[in-house]
Amino acid sequence: MTDSRQTDVGQLIGSGVSLMHDLMQAPHHLLDLAFNDDFLRRKLQLHHVGLLVSRCSDAEMVSSIEAHGLQVLSVFPSSVVATQLSKQFGKPVKIDISRTCSSSGGVQTLELFRVVDGLETHEVAAVMPDILHIAYVPTESVDVETLCTKMAADGFDYIGGGINYQDVTADSGENTVLYFLNRQLLKDVPKIELVLPGTHAIPSIREDAVSFSASSPIGDRL
Repeated sequence: MTDSRQTDVGQLIGSGVSLMHDLMQAPHHLLDLAFNDDFLRRKLQLHHVGLLVSRCSDAEMVSSIEAHGLQVLSVFPSSVVATQLSKQFGKPVKIDISRTCSSSGGVQTLELFRVVDGLETHEVAAVMPDILHIAYVPTESVDVETLCTKMAADGFDYIGGGINYQDVTADSGENTVLYFLNRQLLKDVPKIELVLPGTHAIPSIREDAVSFSASSPIGDRL
């Protein structure tokens, strides 16, 4: 990898750190923008920012992460995003996820989706805005049907999900992830991910649901 490509990875991580910092300073800001339903604003809390980074070696990835004051909690293969990109490009795509948090301790801050194999540099760059998301986790047990109903009522289309089977050293085991986009394309609200600890039934995508990419100032920063 050239120095310029490694710099690109560092810049991406830096933008993600900046976004997460902004959200942690006002964690309800995006919730208030996105949701009219008080139930969702009360039941969800910020979990992480997720973003796609360019291909790089393990050592280069760790170096870039540590340079931004983060530490790696665990690394595990992506099931959901890898499947999404494999379908999109019509070829096998391998992705791993680095869960990170501040080196000084605290909550998880970023999930970094690194392309291990299957995509060229220009292909990675093209889908970075599609993968960027802000993730929330319910503060208490809420069933999938209720969450999907509330999200739909607030103008969000469910666009797919799945289960990520994390590394055995991870403390959270399997997570079910559900992705949503706002039908009104609120420019300040990118893709939303809901993270449900454990395994849950994955809803089917309605035939009339439209899959699209949100164009947002947040995406432009990455």
